[in-house]
Amino acid sequence: MGAARSSDETALEEPEYVKHLSHWRFMTKKRKNRSRSVRFSANTDRGRNKGRGWQVFLRYAIWALSACAVVALFVLTLYGLKLFLFVRNPHFRLRDSEITVYGDLTPPQIREKLAEWGIEPRRTNLFEVDLRDLRERLEDWHVLVQRVRIGRRLPGTLVIDVYERYAVAQLLGPNGRLIDGGGLVLPARRDPRTLTLPIITGIPEAHELKIGQIAQDKMIDSALRLLELVDTEVYGRYLKVNLIQLDRSADALKVYLNERRPFREGACIVLPAEKGEMETALQRVHVIIQERLQGNQRTGFINATYKVNINARP
Repeated sequence: MGAARSSDETALEEPEYVKHLSHWRFMTKKRKNRSRSVRFSANTDRGRNKGRGWQVFLRYAIWALSACAVVALFVLTLYGLKLFLFVRNPHFRLRDSEITVYGDLTPPQIREKLAEWGIEPRRTNLFEVDLRDLRERLEDWHVLVQRVRIGRRLPGTLVIDVYERYAVAQLLGPNGRLIDGGGLVLPARRDPRTLTLPIITGIPEAHELKIGQIAQDKMIDSALRLLELVDTEVYGRYLKVNLIQLDRSADALKVYLNERRPFREGACIVLPAEKGEMETALQRVHVIIQERLQGNQRTGFINATYKVNINARP
């Protein structure tokens, strides 16, 4: 019986590979359960973090809206104080406009323009006037106006200083249109100073130059640069320029002078039109001037387009 029972138990024992298969299934199921647990935990944490993110966003949004509300209230309060203390205060009503014009325009012309823009004494509060806007409007109003300075003098005076453009030459002939140092064409003036300004000739299609337009011409620019150098450099005291002829065929400026030692009346200096070369040529002219003054010699012609052996005649 014992031997028979031992053989039956041996027959009922599972094979080794079955035991391994059962163990593998058990471990696989255990890993899956663990993976599900981890995923559930991660999803739970992600949901919590998302909820916290919205809470932080709402907190900052409420803070920003509150700050904007405080700033808006502060600005409105300042605006109300300005209206109450200044703009609507009859103590600061405009009483007078103190206008100074450096040029040909007149204070009545400025006051007339202010009235057109609604700025009148006893009708306008001094603090209602936008100084920056008024300055820009006056500078754009007339071609002669170059710069405007505006200020308030309490309790009720508007102070305006108008600086006009400074003409440096006449175009084509006496009593003609003028031009300033920046090349802007100005209307003609009939005053003693204007008649003594140098004349620029040789301008092609000069009739097409309109008042208020900038002359787009390289040779005109060179002529204006020449007048600037004459006004600022040491040799300029010897050059009393009467006329500048733009010689386009030779790409040169022919400068005719009034009498001033060592130059005769009507003396001519020929200069290259290119600005850099012209400035160098004027240095050569300065050397000749010094030599002529030392020798007490008169000069009627200098061709400074030459770099050596400059042609200079009495």
